[in-house]
Amino acid sequence: MTKQRVAGTEAAAFVKPGGPKAAAGAPRPLQPVAAAGGSRDPARPAGAGPMPAWKAQSESLRAAMQNMRLVKAALARGEDIRNIPVVPSAPDPSFIQCPHCGRRFNQKAAERHIPSCATTSARPKFLKAG
Repeated sequence: MTKQRVAGTEAAAFVKPGGPKAAAGAPRPLQPVAAAGGSRDPARPAGAGPMPAWKAQSESLRAAMQNMRLVKAALARGEDIRNIPVVPSAPDPSFIQCPHCGRRFNQKAAERHIPSCATTSARPKFLKAG
C-alpha cells in the first residue's frame, strides 16, 4: 500500500523494503531489563566519559518501569511472579561506601558515620568470662 502511494515521489527513496512487520502484535518472551549503568545508545562506547546524572536516573527509571510491565503482564497471564528474575537497582554513585560496614551515605553523613563505625566494628564480638 505504501509503495503504491509514494511511487514516483521523492519519498520513495525512504520506504523500507519488506513491508509491515508480520509479528507486531505477537507477545515477546519475558526478559528482565538490566539496571542503569550502561548506555542505551549502541553508537556510544561504554568508556566515552561519565554519563550525566540525569541520563543515569532516566535509564534507571526506564528499567524499573519495564520490569514493572513484565510483572503486570505475568500477573495478567496468571503466571507466578516469583519466576521472574529480580534485577537489583544500581547504587547511587554519588554516595560514599563505608569501608567497615558496606553501607552507603552522602558526603556529610559519611563524615559522621565512618569514624564511629570504625570504633564500633573494631570492638570484640563477644566478651570472655573471667
